[in-house]
Amino acid sequence: MNDFISQYGYVAIFLGTCFEGETAMLIGGFLAFQGYLDPQWVIVAGFAGAWTGDQGWFYLGRWLGIAWLRKHPAIRRKSVLVRRWIKRNEAGVMVGLRFAYGLRSVTPYMLGAMRSSRIKFALLNIVGCAIWAGLVGWIAISFGDVAARGLAAIKSYENVVLASLIGVAGLIWAWHWWSDWRKGRRFAAEHPELIDPKVRERVVEKAD
Repeated sequence: MNDFISQYGYVAIFLGTCFEGETAMLIGGFLAFQGYLDPQWVIVAGFAGAWTGDQGWFYLGRWLGIAWLRKHPAIRRKSVLVRRWIKRNEAGVMVGLRFAYGLRSVTPYMLGAMRSSRIKFALLNIVGCAIWAGLVGWIAISFGDVAARGLAAIKSYENVVLASLIGVAGLIWAWHWWSDWRKGRRFAAEHPELIDPKVRERVVEKAD
């Protein structure tokens, strides 16, 4: 178990921060103070995963465009708000998107779909991911320190705590998925002009 975590822990944090973020860092912080991982490399892996995930969504947006959102009402609902932010302060959105909980996927997607500069996004996203990874990493490692101290006298429970953290992360993800799906259905019913594929592609003025 120890060898497995030491060998694949950073990869798991990288992949976790590609798609989620804080939960993967929290688990990484716990493992760091259990001695399985290096705290500095936990932050590096988190930064790399966050930046890679954001870039992936950005280029997916450039490739598929806004038209793809009609098939996904949950994301389309969020894109209306994100578009407003981008029009007001594009650079600020590029730096701060990692802190927009619940909008981390749709924000870089919309930046790509709106044909924002690739170089500008790559550079400003580096700044934003570095700030995010440093701050969240410090909080996660501090949590790991507290958890490790608390478990010092009951070492046998560390696997239970780790499994609990992973289980809670899964439940949170499932709840957010279900909530977004439900809100997306409601959005599609209230705004069919944004979902109907027969409607000519446009950014709807009334959303502004």
